[in-house]
Amino acid sequence: MSSIGWTEPPLNAERLALARELHISPVTAQILLNRGIDTAAKARAFLYPDPVNLISPEELPGLTAAGERVIQAIQKGEKILIHGDYDVDGLAATAIILETLARLGVEAEAYIPERLSEGYGLKEKGLKRALELNCSLVLTVDCGITSVKEAGIAREQGLDLIITDHHRPGTSLPEAVAVVNPWLTPGLPPLCGAGVAFKLAQFLSKRFHLPAPDGVAAGWVLDLAALATIADAVPLVGENRLLVQLGLKAMARYPRPGLQALGEVAGLPAGEWTAREVAFGIVPRLNACGRLGSAFPALEILLTPSPQRAWELARHLQQENQSRRYMEESIAAEAETMAVAAMAEGAKGLVLAAEGWHPGVIGIIASRLVEKYRCPVVLIAVMGDRGRGSGRSLPGINLNEIFAGCSSHLLGFGGHALAGGLEIERRQIPAFREAFDRIVASLMAEAPPMPEIMPDAAVLFSQLDWELLRELESLAPFGEGNPPPLLVYNNARIKTARQVGNGGAHLKLTLSGEGRQMEAIGFNLQLPPEVSPGDRVDLAFYLERDNYLGKEGLRLSLAALRPSQPVPLATWSYKEQVAATATATCSTWPRQLTDALAAAPVARIILATSSAVRQCYNGLKRWEGTENNFLPIPPWIGGKSLNRLLNERRSLITCHPFWSFEAVRGREASVVSFLVQEIEEKRSLIKLQPRCAPEQLMLFREPLPLLMGLLAEGQKVLLYERDGVQMVEAAKRLRGEVKDVSVAVDAFSDPRHLLLAREEALSGRMPLLIARREVPAWFYPADAVVFNYFPDSPEEVELALPLVEKTPRVYIRTLEEDWRPTDWRRELIFFYRQLKIGTGNGSRLYIMNNKGYHLRWYLAIFEELGLIQVENRGTDLAIKLIPVTGRTNLMDSRRYRQLLAETEISRQFYRQIAGGR
Repeated sequence: MSSIGWTEPPLNAERLALARELHISPVTAQILLNRGIDTAAKARAFLYPDPVNLISPEELPGLTAAGERVIQAIQKGEKILIHGDYDVDGLAATAIILETLARLGVEAEAYIPERLSEGYGLKEKGLKRALELNCSLVLTVDCGITSVKEAGIAREQGLDLIITDHHRPGTSLPEAVAVVNPWLTPGLPPLCGAGVAFKLAQFLSKRFHLPAPDGVAAGWVLDLAALATIADAVPLVGENRLLVQLGLKAMARYPRPGLQALGEVAGLPAGEWTAREVAFGIVPRLNACGRLGSAFPALEILLTPSPQRAWELARHLQQENQSRRYMEESIAAEAETMAVAAMAEGAKGLVLAAEGWHPGVIGIIASRLVEKYRCPVVLIAVMGDRGRGSGRSLPGINLNEIFAGCSSHLLGFGGHALAGGLEIERRQIPAFREAFDRIVASLMAEAPPMPEIMPDAAVLFSQLDWELLRELESLAPFGEGNPPPLLVYNNARIKTARQVGNGGAHLKLTLSGEGRQMEAIGFNLQLPPEVSPGDRVDLAFYLERDNYLGKEGLRLSLAALRPSQPVPLATWSYKEQVAATATATCSTWPRQLTDALAAAPVARIILATSSAVRQCYNGLKRWEGTENNFLPIPPWIGGKSLNRLLNERRSLITCHPFWSFEAVRGREASVVSFLVQEIEEKRSLIKLQPRCAPEQLMLFREPLPLLMGLLAEGQKVLLYERDGVQMVEAAKRLRGEVKDVSVAVDAFSDPRHLLLAREEALSGRMPLLIARREVPAWFYPADAVVFNYFPDSPEEVELALPLVEKTPRVYIRTLEEDWRPTDWRRELIFFYRQLKIGTGNGSRLYIMNNKGYHLRWYLAIFEELGLIQVENRGTDLAIKLIPVTGRTNLMDSRRYRQLLAETEISRQFYRQIAGGR
């Protein structure tokens, strides 16, 4: 498997408002918008089926005239022949009319042409059969709209003809008593043939005042209308969706003996079936006999009231389906060999032909080859000096146009953009293949490359829960025009990957992201060669129920994966969304900072503590994304590194007294913390004013009761932990302790995740987010901010507040014992002695450059005082002591003075919050 391409999922601005109004996830709202459902009223109609929303039969052109002629025939005792078709749509449509007429006391006749000897459509043989049976009225279902010649024959023979069809009309309509077809009036739903027949049944039911099961006229054949709508792959939106929704319920409530028997042989579960179960369990068995011979057994099983007869017919159809599958497998293997050879020779499209192929199954095989080779495919079953072909194509490459361009080599052809059929003389096949390949090559060169899959929405792992699954399932029935929702997760890390199943056919992954671990299965997928465990990938998948060994869980069913790819930040930034929702009354530090940056160029942000430097940098990096022009200068950066960074000439985030303030010239300004008192007021200074007074901060001892109370009040809670390890541990603990509440972790490594998390919170679906102190969650619209530790300074509290309109309540966990300052002088003396031991005899000491910022701060102090020399050696720091003769005063180091200043700020903050209570 190579990486599969896909378009970036849409991100509609309207989805949050729709999610709030319907109390659904923004993910579900996006999928509704993708389906053209852009209001709450449309969404409710889509989600909750109501028979009153069915269109009136009289809206179909010609239906009233058709109905009146049928009523006339009933009243006069005329015999009626229903001319159907051999596929499920035609068979169900035939059964709908026959059953409806039977309820009116009319025993009509039926004619179904054979696929092999007659082919599709209204046939002269069927008209002759009507005359033999003394019928005076012929009513077509699912065929006849292009049968101009046959309509003329019917008129010459004295037969009245009613045509009901759903296929696209030709340039001229057949002459008939009535022609019923949704295509004849713009704006009507694209019903299948049985859908049109159902409307005629409804018209007759109303006129004869027949009972309406569950409030639906002709509701006794609603199951057949749903069956055919699923089988014919018409768009499952609007009227078609409603027919399937109501029809699937009717199948379960009033089980038809034939469908019940077919479900048993297919192994379908009891209860209400899904559209997918009907499509893959019932439809192939009904189609099988029509593909191989006479379709009348399939019609009989739809009509029989006898469970015994239904079971006999179901077993017969099961055998026919197995024969069809064996035949299909044999032809598919032969066609695959031919396809490999053709592609090796450089073919752009595939035209494969052979004797012994059955015309009834080659279309299915052509579809599979299109999926595999991503090019138009035609398979031709050769019989004697002629061949009958079936073709399939890709979106954007019109198969009907290709056939038209090759028409000089064909006896006839028909179909539409993606599927069609043809007849050809055997001797013309090589010339047709050459012409077909030439036209396909031209069209594929002109057509833009189509993505192989088109996802519906991007998601977070924290959004994947039972509530979202239930919402996605409520979008069913799925089918043409309403496919199962395909979701995308960006930037997941592969922890493990292995092939499982028979012959290692399936891919099983363990994935990590947002502090969570997820399992995924890709059926008939392989890990792309450019991807391996440890890599970051983007996933396209379906969220499904998984019942393994009786234990129900959630499963990611992979459709594709690829190496993680960046997207334009502007598409996914939460910056504009915050700017659109925030007001001038919001003056938290993040808001003051972002307002200052928007107003004028800022040269420096000067804070009082080094931890605030990290917070501010990480917050602005998330806010500005790739546009972030700020460079953090903390006191643990040594002299050489500091000079190198300053040469980059970027705006600085630093702290005082480590950094001595210099006035900035021109239009550039400096943003300064209110805690930095030594800097005199200047016109170019913008002061960050405190938002949280000490007396407003609330203390707590145990986090769980506090969190439970806040969540019970409907508050959105932002919980800060001291570091990433404690953040993940807290999430695991709270997921077990706080039931029925979604617990999210701010381990978001992608700008897309920030926007999705903010939306999820604004929609009310992310009530609790756990973050770590160094990376503030400005994007999260918290009502309450909880520190599950004691912050070091007021700056840490101020910078942890989110960009919200109203300053949230702030809760701080009290220390278990009194705060005691660190004796930094003693710490540094001890550390220096250790360095002397490690660098004995003038050797260098190598230290991993990942031992924490305090160790690097100590080294930077000694380097500043001229006591050591520090060099970067890859991932190591090489330390060499410099001989000194006199005493060294630690106060000569700006970095040491910064350490003392921060300690004093922490002491005063503790006294203000805890000591004064």
